[in-house]
Amino acid sequence: MFGTLQEKFYKEQLTTLKFNEQISIGERIQKELLLGVPPRTMEGIEVDAVTIASQRIDGDFYDFYQHDKGILDILIGDVMGKGIPAALMGAATKSYFPKAFMHIQAASGNRLPPPEKIISDVHTNIVENLANLESFVTLIYARFDLHNATMSFVDCGHTETLHFQASTGEIHMLKGDNMPLGFSDFETYEQQNVPIAPGDILLFYSDGVTDAENQQGEYFGVDRLSHHMKQARDSSPTDLLDYLIKQIDAFSDGQNNSDDLTMVAVRIAEMHK
Repeated sequence: MFGTLQEKFYKEQLTTLKFNEQISIGERIQKELLLGVPPRTMEGIEVDAVTIASQRIDGDFYDFYQHDKGILDILIGDVMGKGIPAALMGAATKSYFPKAFMHIQAASGNRLPPPEKIISDVHTNIVENLANLESFVTLIYARFDLHNATMSFVDCGHTETLHFQASTGEIHMLKGDNMPLGFSDFETYEQQNVPIAPGDILLFYSDGVTDAENQQGEYFGVDRLSHHMKQARDSSPTDLLDYLIKQIDAFSDGQNNSDDLTMVAVRIAEMHK
């Protein structure tokens, strides 16, 4: 009997070690391949990002591409599924965007390619792989053009972007009509344009934020997120994200949520002429 118990103990220990090893691998993938570094010194715009990992490895990712003094692209995505496969798919998807950008730019006489062309090129190259894996990717690709005071974005089935307008004090939900990458071979991706002004705040987030649950099974939800965002409208992106994380933690009250919480906050500032 002692031998049987000892054998069971060793098997449980081995299972725990393998699980911890997978978690460690997933964390390295996430930190090194999935999460880009926000620009800290770009004039006219303040940006910060945060990911709070759940107990399971997810495929949330984001990145930032600064093209010149006043143009910044932000990519935020979420792969359907969990675990290391989702994390690897997120890393693979993210890697296609710089390639698509360079490919289109080279073919167009070095002109800056619009977001909708970048998304279309990525989709063309990745749709077959996603179909074979029976997976898809929701994402938003947003371009902040501070010279022309506009944000152009392509929404591929992602959560609504929250836009706080300083001029009105109101929050608008920005949502596109495009399907996620991998949903259809024939999807045509189109971008939308919205005006931006100093004091405006844009909040991008994964569904792990709005799907956070309390002990009564209620969701945090987009209305609650909008309310707290408005409460902290005078904060920097860093302070805003800290505040929102505290509100989500207080709402969840120790409840373990199954999705990563990912948010990217952007605040528009004045540009010097």
